[in-house]
Amino acid sequence: MNIEHLVKSQKQKFYRDETLSIDFRRDKLQKLKELIIENESELMDAVKKDFGKSQFEVLSTEISILLAEIKTAQKNLKLWMRPKRVKNFIFNIPSRNYVSNVPRGVSLIIGAWNYPIQLLLAPAIASIAAGNTVILKPSELAINTSNLISQLIPKYFESDYMAVVEGDGSVCQELISQDLDMIFFTGSSQVGSKIMESASKFLTPVVLELGGKSPCIVDSDKNLKLTCEKIAFGKFVNAGQTCVAPDYILINEGLKNKFIDEMKKVIKNFYNNSVESSDYARIINERHFQRLKRLLDNQNILLGGEVDEASRYISPTLIDSPCLSDPIMNEEIFGPILPIITYKDVNECIELIRSKTPPLALYLFTNDNKLKESFFRKVLAGGMCINETIVHLANDHLPFGGVKNSGIGNYHGEYGMKAFSHQKAILDKPSWFNLPIRQPPYTKRNFKLLNYLIKLLYH
Repeated sequence: MNIEHLVKSQKQKFYRDETLSIDFRRDKLQKLKELIIENESELMDAVKKDFGKSQFEVLSTEISILLAEIKTAQKNLKLWMRPKRVKNFIFNIPSRNYVSNVPRGVSLIIGAWNYPIQLLLAPAIASIAAGNTVILKPSELAINTSNLISQLIPKYFESDYMAVVEGDGSVCQELISQDLDMIFFTGSSQVGSKIMESASKFLTPVVLELGGKSPCIVDSDKNLKLTCEKIAFGKFVNAGQTCVAPDYILINEGLKNKFIDEMKKVIKNFYNNSVESSDYARIINERHFQRLKRLLDNQNILLGGEVDEASRYISPTLIDSPCLSDPIMNEEIFGPILPIITYKDVNECIELIRSKTPPLALYLFTNDNKLKESFFRKVLAGGMCINETIVHLANDHLPFGGVKNSGIGNYHGEYGMKAFSHQKAILDKPSWFNLPIRQPPYTKRNFKLLNYLIKLLYH
């Protein structure tokens, strides 16, 4: 595929104003919904081939989220597109002032391999709602899903509106070197910084959905079984290959032993023998498998640690008290390995989290409202769950995004539509009126009048 020609054709379609109407956007959202529903089985099978994810996980963590996003967009699109009136400024009276979400143009969406359907098509929903054209770049690591999506999209969309470009990093580099109007990337912070650097050539706006080490603090033994179930779900779904998975546990030292005992039971109940469980996924490729395997070196393993290179299997693993200088505590794990670290005073947790780059998510298990407030105020994170893990990203009424190394910008629901739009400020004033006081000559009388008005209105 000629990438330069593709971008040019999409720009031409956008400049013909074909993507702007609400009927056009609703129609394309419906087409995407039909694509997902009509090919649901094929999509689930493709993801299973890529890394053994169960149909239930694909349905719950990918397809259901996309269908919910589409329904929200279809229902609220008219409201989102409506210009929002805002208050006036004294010098601008009389005038109407409002903000309008206008589409940017050609958008490039670079998807991630760990949720290869959702993380590619959820941004596409936002871009469609905003009125842009769309170029999709699936991850080449989830090759079966990538191939399937590249076959399906042309059946539902014309290429000058939505197209798929497959390939490796060199193809991605060629894409981001084009004069695009928006780039949306999901992946690592290292690649994200390169995307941003390339985008700077044209000052192209970017949304970067990255990752990081999302901490999970456990400060209460109330409902400990449920706490462990929620943490185990968030950590081991997709074999830990989730950007908002709990990366490590910070637990009150008095609760540690009870927590470990209960977590072992929960993991057993979830997967029984995980190597044989159809509910437990595999690592995406050999490189990631070897990286995770190295993280286990010289660690005190409480549970798990079993690996099988042939199937890229790593069992659900609990690690006891790793050294804070170890690689496992200084890079995002992105796998089914859960370090457990104790603390005496909760302020130790805050200091540790603050010593690292802001996480994409933070999880706190407590019933102490003062402690909740303390973490709200003192810890910067992309998102936060109290007594729960990861499910905040499924609520399309909440913004999803990171801070600094964990991401730039956010999306989902209306936040996604705004991310793919430019918020244009508009002032509409009648041609028959002017305010002489604001222009020269600046007389003493006008100065006194202006000073009076400012004191009256703003002091």
